[in-house]
Amino acid sequence: MEELPLSAFEAYTKENPVISQYRMEEFMRWLTRNGKPRDPQFFFPESQLFIRHIGQFASKIGVEVGPGAHNPFRQRNKLHVYPNDWHDFCFFAKAQWEFCGEVAIPTHLAEAEELPFSDSTLDYYVSCHVLEHCPNPIRCLLEARRVLKNGGLIYLTVPKHGAHPPDKDRPVTPLRNFWDAYKENATVDSMKQTMPEIERRGHYYVFSWDSFKALIWSFNATFGNADNPSLEIIEEQETDDKVMNGHTLLLKVNK
Repeated sequence: MEELPLSAFEAYTKENPVISQYRMEEFMRWLTRNGKPRDPQFFFPESQLFIRHIGQFASKIGVEVGPGAHNPFRQRNKLHVYPNDWHDFCFFAKAQWEFCGEVAIPTHLAEAEELPFSDSTLDYYVSCHVLEHCPNPIRCLLEARRVLKNGGLIYLTVPKHGAHPPDKDRPVTPLRNFWDAYKENATVDSMKQTMPEIERRGHYYVFSWDSFKALIWSFNATFGNADNPSLEIIEEQETDDKVMNGHTLLLKVNK
């Protein structure tokens, strides 16, 4: 595989937060030279939960971390955050292209644990099958809460236990592991030492329905209170209505 020229990636970074039309076209030319979309092309259906709470409001401005063109959340004013890493950037974009012949073009390059947005500026946050790939999920939740306005919504989906075949024989991640990662400020690089058996940006964490909700309850116990939960669960889907192999929580930010 021909790698995306480093100069092109650096240009993306320098032009952050706005990526030029020229760079988008250059990037797409690279993809067409290095990948062939599957036939037939495939897209997951829209989430009715997302449409009901977020998608129907065209004026809302939000962000999706780790977007995938094959798994679209179609919203006019939605920013796209990709990992700020050259090789990961190439890998995930090429995978999308080969899956459906399209790519969710990034608007920003950053880690989910450190978003490049000001406090209380966005209306919603989408993370669909991404949190398990993040070294520090609690830091991700804190960042989502930080950038959202009071009353902002978080659409959060994680895979069911065993949805990813290599996870079937792995135990559900204990709650303490999330807090250990938070206290140690875990990163992609540090996870190489902590979990050498997991590929880079692989599934660092394995969820069940109960453990997923327990993570949110634990977060609220630490960063909120019973009367005013920091991340209030307003709708649950034990089986998500999008990819249909995950768990979804719709959360409201209270500040």
